[in-house]
Amino acid sequence: MRCVLVFVLLISSTGVFGQFVPDTTIKKSIFSLGLRVHGGYFLKHSSTLNPLKESYPWGFEADAAWQLTGEKAYAYCSCYPRVGFTVNYMNYDNGPVLGSSYYVLGYVEPVFFIPKRFNLSFRIALLGFAFMDRPYDEETNPGNVAYSTYFAFPLALGIGFNYRIDPHWNIRLGANYNHISNGGIKNPNKGLNWPTAHLGFDYSFSPVELKNRGKVRRPPPEKKNRIELDIGNSLKNANPKNPAQFWILNTNLQYSRWLHRSTAIAVGTMFEMDNSRMVRIRHSEDPSRSHLRLSFSLGHEFWLGKVQFGQHIGVYAFDEFPVDQIWYHRHELTFQILPYLYASFGLKAHNQIADYLDLKIGTNFNW
Repeated sequence: MRCVLVFVLLISSTGVFGQFVPDTTIKKSIFSLGLRVHGGYFLKHSSTLNPLKESYPWGFEADAAWQLTGEKAYAYCSCYPRVGFTVNYMNYDNGPVLGSSYYVLGYVEPVFFIPKRFNLSFRIALLGFAFMDRPYDEETNPGNVAYSTYFAFPLALGIGFNYRIDPHWNIRLGANYNHISNGGIKNPNKGLNWPTAHLGFDYSFSPVELKNRGKVRRPPPEKKNRIELDIGNSLKNANPKNPAQFWILNTNLQYSRWLHRSTAIAVGTMFEMDNSRMVRIRHSEDPSRSHLRLSFSLGHEFWLGKVQFGQHIGVYAFDEFPVDQIWYHRHELTFQILPYLYASFGLKAHNQIADYLDLKIGTNFNW
Protein backbone atom coordinates (compact mmCIF):
# COMPACT_ATOMS: atom_id res chain seq x y z
CA MET A 1 0.00 0.00 0.00
CA ARG A 2 2.80 2.42 0.87
CA CYS A 3 4.45 1.80 -2.50
CA VAL A 4 1.16 2.60 -4.24
CA LEU A 5 0.84 5.86 -2.30
CA VAL A 6 4.38 6.92 -3.15
CA PHE A 7 3.71 6.15 -6.83
CA VAL A 8 0.57 8.32 -6.76
CA LEU A 9 2.53 11.15 -5.14
CA LEU A 10 5.09 11.05 -7.92
CA ILE A 11 2.44 10.96 -10.67
CA SER A 12 0.49 13.78 -9.01
CA SER A 13 3.55 15.99 -8.59
CA THR A 14 4.36 15.55 -12.27
CA GLY A 15 0.83 16.63 -13.14
CA VAL A 16 0.83 19.66 -10.86
CA PHE A 17 4.18 20.98 -12.00
CA GLY A 18 3.25 20.24 -15.61
CA GLN A 19 0.44 22.78 -15.42
CA PHE A 20 3.00 25.57 -15.12
CA VAL A 21 5.03 24.88 -18.27
CA PRO A 22 6.39 28.29 -19.29
CA ASP A 23 6.47 29.70 -22.79
CA THR A 24 9.67 30.37 -24.68
CA THR A 25 9.37 34.12 -25.11
CA ILE A 26 11.99 34.66 -22.40
CA LYS A 27 14.25 32.43 -20.33
CA LYS A 28 12.26 29.29 -19.43
CA SER A 29 13.07 29.23 -15.71
CA ILE A 30 15.58 30.50 -13.19
CA PHE A 31 17.14 27.87 -10.94
CA SER A 32 18.03 28.71 -7.34
CA LEU A 33 19.32 27.01 -4.20
CA GLY A 34 18.52 28.09 -0.65
CA LEU A 35 19.22 27.31 2.99
CA ARG A 36 17.02 28.07 6.01
CA VAL A 37 16.95 27.49 9.74
CA HIS A 38 13.61 26.77 11.47
CA GLY A 39 12.42 27.18 15.05
CA GLY A 40 8.92 26.54 16.36
CA TYR A 41 6.51 25.15 18.91
CA PHE A 42 4.91 21.69 19.16
CA LEU A 43 1.10 21.88 19.32
CA LYS A 44 -0.74 19.42 21.58
CA HIS A 45 -3.88 19.24 19.49
CA SER A 46 -5.22 16.16 21.32
CA SER A 47 -5.57 15.46 25.05
CA THR A 48 -3.64 12.21 24.58
CA LEU A 49 -0.56 14.33 23.78
CA ASN A 50 -0.72 16.27 27.07
CA PRO A 51 1.69 13.93 28.92
CA LEU A 52 4.45 14.95 26.49
CA LYS A 53 6.74 17.72 27.70
CA GLU A 54 6.59 21.19 26.19
CA SER A 55 8.91 21.12 23.21
CA TYR A 56 10.27 23.55 20.65
CA PRO A 57 11.15 21.85 17.34
CA TRP A 58 14.11 23.15 15.38
CA GLY A 59 15.67 22.16 12.10
CA PHE A 60 17.25 22.96 8.77
CA GLU A 61 15.96 23.11 5.20
CA ALA A 62 17.76 22.97 1.86
CA ASP A 63 15.68 24.32 -1.01
CA ALA A 64 15.92 23.77 -4.78
CA ALA A 65 13.53 25.84 -6.90
CA TRP A 66 12.71 26.87 -10.44
CA GLN A 67 11.33 30.38 -10.82
CA LEU A 68 8.96 30.17 -13.79
CA THR A 69 8.98 33.17 -16.08
CA GLY A 70 6.62 32.47 -18.97
CA GLU A 71 3.29 33.98 -19.90
CA LYS A 72 1.38 30.72 -19.41
CA ALA A 73 2.71 30.30 -15.88
CA TYR A 74 1.92 33.94 -15.06
CA ALA A 75 -1.67 33.55 -16.29
CA TYR A 76 -2.62 31.14 -13.50
CA CYS A 77 -2.36 33.66 -10.68
CA SER A 78 -1.25 37.00 -12.22
CA CYS A 79 2.07 36.23 -10.55
CA TYR A 80 5.27 34.32 -11.23
CA PRO A 81 5.07 30.94 -9.44
CA ARG A 82 8.01 28.92 -8.22
CA VAL A 83 8.05 25.12 -8.12
CA GLY A 84 10.58 23.09 -6.21
CA PHE A 85 11.36 20.76 -3.37
CA THR A 86 12.98 20.94 0.04
CA VAL A 87 15.14 18.47 1.95
CA ASN A 88 14.48 18.88 5.67
CA TYR A 89 15.78 17.78 9.04
CA MET A 90 13.56 18.46 12.08
CA ASN A 91 14.40 17.76 15.73
CA TYR A 92 11.26 17.70 17.91
CA ASP A 93 13.10 18.63 21.12
CA ASN A 94 11.88 15.44 22.81
CA GLY A 95 14.43 12.89 21.63
CA PRO A 96 13.51 9.86 23.75
CA VAL A 97 9.86 10.02 22.64
CA LEU A 98 9.33 12.03 19.43
CA GLY A 99 12.84 11.83 17.99
CA SER A 100 13.55 13.52 14.65
CA SER A 101 12.31 13.44 11.07
CA TYR A 102 14.05 13.57 7.70
CA TYR A 103 11.81 14.43 4.77
CA VAL A 104 11.53 15.64 1.19
CA LEU A 105 8.63 17.91 0.28
CA GLY A 106 7.56 19.24 -3.11
CA TYR A 107 5.80 22.59 -3.37
CA VAL A 108 4.22 25.25 -5.54
CA GLU A 109 4.79 28.86 -4.46
CA PRO A 110 3.06 31.85 -6.08
CA VAL A 111 5.30 34.92 -5.79
CA PHE A 112 3.76 38.40 -5.89
CA PHE A 113 5.41 41.78 -6.62
CA ILE A 114 8.43 39.98 -8.05
CA PRO A 115 9.57 42.87 -10.31
CA LYS A 116 10.18 44.84 -7.10
CA ARG A 117 13.06 44.35 -4.66
CA PHE A 118 10.64 43.19 -1.94
CA ASN A 119 8.16 40.42 -2.73
CA LEU A 120 5.69 38.15 -0.98
CA SER A 121 5.19 34.41 -1.53
CA PHE A 122 2.74 31.74 -0.35
CA ARG A 123 3.92 28.12 -0.26
CA ILE A 124 1.67 25.09 -0.72
CA ALA A 125 3.57 21.85 -0.05
CA LEU A 126 1.39 18.75 -0.27
CA LEU A 127 3.63 16.10 -1.83
CA GLY A 128 6.32 14.47 0.26
CA PHE A 129 7.78 11.54 2.11
CA ALA A 130 9.31 11.41 5.60
CA PHE A 131 11.46 9.04 7.63
CA MET A 132 10.68 9.11 11.38
CA ASP A 133 13.28 7.67 13.74
CA ARG A 134 11.33 7.10 17.02
CA PRO A 135 7.92 5.52 16.24
CA TYR A 136 5.56 4.15 18.87
CA ASP A 137 6.52 0.81 20.38
CA GLU A 138 4.49 -0.83 23.14
CA GLU A 139 7.63 -1.80 25.06
CA THR A 140 10.38 0.65 24.14
CA ASN A 141 8.46 3.87 23.30
CA PRO A 142 4.84 3.69 24.57
CA GLY A 143 4.63 7.47 25.08
CA ASN A 144 4.74 8.34 21.39
CA VAL A 145 1.09 8.39 20.32
CA ALA A 146 1.86 10.94 17.58
CA TYR A 147 3.17 8.40 15.05
CA SER A 148 3.74 4.65 14.86
CA THR A 149 5.51 4.07 11.53
CA TYR A 150 9.01 4.81 10.28
CA PHE A 151 7.56 6.39 7.14
CA ALA A 152 4.97 9.17 7.02
CA PHE A 153 3.66 11.98 4.83
CA PRO A 154 4.53 15.65 5.49
CA LEU A 155 2.47 18.70 4.55
CA ALA A 156 3.20 22.41 4.94
CA LEU A 157 1.67 25.81 4.26
CA GLY A 158 3.84 28.88 4.43
CA ILE A 159 4.32 32.57 3.83
CA GLY A 160 7.61 34.19 2.89
CA PHE A 161 8.84 37.79 2.94
CA ASN A 162 11.68 38.07 0.44
CA TYR A 163 14.19 40.88 -0.04
CA ARG A 164 16.41 40.77 -3.12
CA ILE A 165 19.85 42.17 -2.32
CA ASP A 166 20.95 41.99 -5.97
CA PRO A 167 19.86 40.05 -9.09
CA HIS A 168 21.30 36.82 -7.62
CA TRP A 169 20.95 36.92 -3.81
CA ASN A 170 17.71 36.93 -1.82
CA ILE A 171 17.09 37.02 1.96
CA ARG A 172 13.95 35.28 3.21
CA LEU A 173 12.01 35.58 6.47
CA GLY A 174 8.87 33.50 6.81
CA ALA A 175 6.57 31.20 8.74
CA ASN A 176 5.22 27.68 8.14
CA TYR A 177 2.48 25.49 9.53
CA ASN A 178 3.75 21.91 9.38
CA HIS A 179 2.05 18.54 9.71
CA ILE A 180 3.25 14.93 9.53
CA SER A 181 1.18 11.77 9.85
CA ASN A 182 0.94 8.30 8.32
CA GLY A 183 -2.63 8.97 7.21
CA GLY A 184 -4.17 6.40 9.56
CA ILE A 185 -2.37 3.43 7.98
CA LYS A 186 -1.31 2.35 11.47
CA ASN A 187 -2.32 3.56 14.94
CA PRO A 188 -1.58 5.39 17.17
CA ASN A 189 -1.42 8.27 14.74
CA LYS A 190 -2.38 11.55 16.40
CA GLY A 191 0.07 13.31 14.09
CA LEU A 192 2.63 16.06 14.58
CA ASN A 193 1.59 19.71 14.18
CA TRP A 194 4.06 22.52 14.71
CA PRO A 195 4.30 26.11 13.42
CA THR A 196 7.78 27.47 12.72
CA ALA A 197 9.47 30.72 11.82
CA HIS A 198 12.41 30.54 9.44
CA LEU A 199 15.28 32.69 8.22
CA GLY A 200 17.54 32.00 5.27
CA PHE A 201 18.77 32.96 1.85
CA ASP A 202 18.53 31.92 -1.81
CA TYR A 203 21.04 32.16 -4.63
CA SER A 204 19.74 32.36 -8.23
CA PHE A 205 22.13 31.10 -10.90
CA SER A 206 20.70 33.57 -13.42
CA PRO A 207 19.71 37.18 -12.74
CA VAL A 208 16.09 37.59 -11.60
CA GLU A 209 14.79 40.29 -13.92
CA LEU A 210 11.10 39.83 -14.78
CA LYS A 211 8.63 42.29 -16.24
CA ASN A 212 5.29 43.22 -14.73
CA ARG A 213 2.58 41.70 -16.95
CA GLY A 214 -0.33 43.22 -15.03
CA LYS A 215 -3.53 41.41 -14.11
CA VAL A 216 -4.57 38.52 -16.36
CA ARG A 217 -8.26 37.81 -16.94
CA ARG A 218 -8.91 34.16 -17.79
CA PRO A 219 -12.00 33.24 -19.84
CA PRO A 220 -14.52 30.92 -18.15
CA PRO A 221 -14.55 27.25 -19.21
CA GLU A 222 -17.02 26.22 -21.89
CA LYS A 223 -18.37 23.43 -19.66
CA LYS A 224 -19.10 24.71 -16.16
CA ASN A 225 -20.80 21.64 -14.62
CA ARG A 226 -19.22 18.33 -13.61
CA ILE A 227 -20.49 15.00 -12.23
CA GLU A 228 -18.01 12.56 -10.66
CA LEU A 229 -18.41 8.94 -9.55
CA ASP A 230 -15.50 7.01 -8.04
CA ILE A 231 -14.48 4.16 -5.77
CA GLY A 232 -11.63 4.35 -3.26
CA ASN A 233 -9.68 1.96 -1.09
CA SER A 234 -7.27 2.08 1.82
CA LEU A 235 -5.89 0.05 4.73
CA LYS A 236 -6.08 0.68 8.47
CA ASN A 237 -5.40 -1.23 11.67
CA ALA A 238 -8.04 -1.58 14.37
CA ASN A 239 -5.78 -1.71 17.43
CA PRO A 240 -2.32 -0.19 18.07
CA LYS A 241 -1.26 -3.46 19.70
CA ASN A 242 -2.23 -5.50 16.64
CA PRO A 243 -0.44 -4.78 13.33
CA ALA A 244 -3.17 -6.48 11.25
CA GLN A 245 -4.70 -4.12 8.70
CA PHE A 246 -8.20 -4.13 7.23
CA TRP A 247 -9.65 -2.88 3.96
CA ILE A 248 -11.58 0.36 3.70
CA LEU A 249 -13.77 0.81 0.63
CA ASN A 250 -15.70 3.96 -0.22
CA THR A 251 -17.75 5.22 -3.12
CA ASN A 252 -18.42 8.88 -3.88
CA LEU A 253 -20.92 10.77 -6.03
CA GLN A 254 -20.30 14.50 -6.50
CA TYR A 255 -21.61 17.48 -8.45
CA SER A 256 -19.32 20.51 -9.07
CA ARG A 257 -20.07 23.94 -10.51
CA TRP A 258 -17.48 26.44 -11.77
CA LEU A 259 -17.71 29.84 -10.05
CA HIS A 260 -14.80 32.14 -10.93
CA ARG A 261 -11.34 31.85 -12.49
CA SER A 262 -10.12 28.38 -11.33
CA THR A 263 -12.64 27.99 -8.50
CA ALA A 264 -15.60 25.66 -8.19
CA ILE A 265 -18.05 24.60 -5.48
CA ALA A 266 -19.02 20.96 -4.92
CA VAL A 267 -21.69 18.92 -3.13
CA GLY A 268 -21.53 15.17 -2.73
CA THR A 269 -22.27 12.00 -0.82
CA MET A 270 -19.93 9.23 0.35
CA PHE A 271 -20.64 5.64 1.40
CA GLU A 272 -17.93 3.90 3.49
CA MET A 273 -17.28 0.28 4.43
CA ASP A 274 -14.50 0.44 7.04
CA ASN A 275 -13.62 -3.11 8.10
CA SER A 276 -11.35 -1.89 10.91
CA ARG A 277 -14.50 -0.48 12.54
CA MET A 278 -16.17 -3.88 12.18
CA VAL A 279 -13.39 -5.45 14.28
CA ARG A 280 -13.76 -2.77 16.95
CA ILE A 281 -17.55 -3.22 17.02
CA ARG A 282 -17.16 -6.96 17.64
CA HIS A 283 -15.37 -6.15 20.90
CA SER A 284 -17.79 -3.38 21.93
CA GLU A 285 -20.82 -3.51 24.22
CA ASP A 286 -23.20 -3.84 21.26
CA PRO A 287 -21.63 -6.00 18.50
CA SER A 288 -24.82 -5.86 16.41
CA ARG A 289 -24.13 -2.30 15.23
CA SER A 290 -23.22 -1.62 11.61
CA HIS A 291 -19.71 -0.60 10.55
CA LEU A 292 -21.08 1.22 7.47
CA ARG A 293 -21.26 5.01 7.20
CA LEU A 294 -23.08 7.45 4.92
CA SER A 295 -22.26 11.16 4.74
CA PHE A 296 -22.97 14.33 2.77
CA SER A 297 -20.37 16.99 1.98
CA LEU A 298 -19.85 20.54 0.75
CA GLY A 299 -16.54 21.61 -0.73
CA HIS A 300 -14.37 24.01 -2.68
CA GLU A 301 -12.14 23.04 -5.60
CA PHE A 302 -9.40 24.47 -7.79
CA TRP A 303 -9.65 23.41 -11.45
CA LEU A 304 -6.13 23.64 -12.90
CA GLY A 305 -6.30 21.93 -16.26
CA LYS A 306 -5.67 18.21 -15.80
CA VAL A 307 -5.09 18.70 -12.08
CA GLN A 308 -7.75 19.43 -9.48
CA PHE A 309 -7.29 20.15 -5.78
CA GLY A 310 -10.29 20.10 -3.46
CA GLN A 311 -11.15 20.44 0.22
CA HIS A 312 -14.49 19.26 1.59
CA ILE A 313 -16.39 19.21 4.89
CA GLY A 314 -18.77 16.30 5.46
CA VAL A 315 -21.41 15.34 8.01
CA TYR A 316 -22.42 11.76 8.82
CA ALA A 317 -26.06 10.95 8.11
CA PHE A 318 -25.72 7.28 9.14
CA ASP A 319 -23.17 6.08 11.73
CA GLU A 320 -24.15 3.47 14.34
CA PHE A 321 -20.65 3.40 15.88
CA PRO A 322 -19.86 7.12 16.41
CA VAL A 323 -16.37 6.95 17.92
CA ASP A 324 -15.31 10.08 16.00
CA GLN A 325 -16.86 13.52 15.54
CA ILE A 326 -20.07 13.80 13.55
CA TRP A 327 -18.16 15.74 10.88
CA TYR A 328 -14.92 15.33 8.95
CA HIS A 329 -12.78 17.18 6.44
CA ARG A 330 -11.27 15.74 3.30
CA HIS A 331 -8.50 16.94 0.97
CA GLU A 332 -7.93 15.48 -2.50
CA LEU A 333 -5.49 15.83 -5.38
CA THR A 334 -6.98 14.56 -8.65
CA PHE A 335 -5.26 13.86 -11.96
CA GLN A 336 -7.28 13.53 -15.18
CA ILE A 337 -5.82 10.50 -16.98
CA LEU A 338 -8.26 10.38 -19.93
CA PRO A 339 -11.22 12.60 -20.90
CA TYR A 340 -13.60 10.54 -18.73
CA LEU A 341 -11.16 8.79 -16.35
CA TYR A 342 -9.34 10.19 -13.32
CA ALA A 343 -7.32 9.03 -10.32
CA SER A 344 -7.13 10.82 -7.01
CA PHE A 345 -5.15 10.68 -3.79
CA GLY A 346 -6.95 11.89 -0.66
CA LEU A 347 -6.77 12.37 3.09
CA LYS A 348 -9.83 12.12 5.36
CA ALA A 349 -9.49 13.46 8.91
CA HIS A 350 -11.43 14.31 12.06
CA ASN A 351 -10.13 17.64 13.39
CA GLN A 352 -6.31 17.29 13.35
CA ILE A 353 -6.32 13.47 13.42
CA ALA A 354 -6.12 11.55 10.14
CA ASP A 355 -8.68 8.82 9.57
CA TYR A 356 -7.11 7.34 6.45
CA LEU A 357 -5.37 8.02 3.15
CA ASP A 358 -6.99 6.54 0.07
CA LEU A 359 -6.47 6.02 -3.63
CA LYS A 360 -9.51 6.45 -5.89
CA ILE A 361 -10.32 5.78 -9.50
CA GLY A 362 -13.38 7.30 -11.12
CA THR A 363 -15.20 8.71 -14.10
CA ASN A 364 -16.53 12.22 -14.70
CA PHE A 365 -18.72 14.03 -17.18
CA ASN A 366 -18.71 17.76 -17.98
CA TRP A 367 -21.41 19.88 -19.59
